Amino acid sequence: MNSPGFDSQLCAKIADVSTEFVVQNFKNQIFIIISQYGKMGNLYSVKFDKVEDNFTAPAKVGIGIPITINCNFGPDSDEVRAALTFLVNKTKLGEMQKEFLISFGLKEINGKVLRELASVLEKCL
Repeated sequence: MNSPGFDSQLCAKIADVSTEFVVQNFKNQIFIIISQYGKMGNLYSVKFDKVEDNFTAPAKVGIGIPITINCNFGPDSDEVRAALTFLVNKTKLGEMQKEFLISFGLKEINGKVLRELASVLEKCL
């Protein structure tokens, strides 16, 4: 869904919690907000590690896409890093191979939440 100022912006229920999604594509990066708090969450930058020119999306063959995650603002956690890795491997983010900055603020992270997030994020990309 397009909205003034952003490429995509929508609100969806994730595990019965209202969750805001905002996506803005720039020439060399994507900016993403996923929040259940009505405000910006922790800010992470995600870069794709250099791979060979004949790259085939490893997610299709059961191998994770190699990425580097940096926490820019807010507390860092392995749980959030694992969630971001999941989203890269289960959405178009992995195929796009474009660096992104993501504001990530969830009340709970588990497999069900991540699958629902991936489904909605896929529509935004």
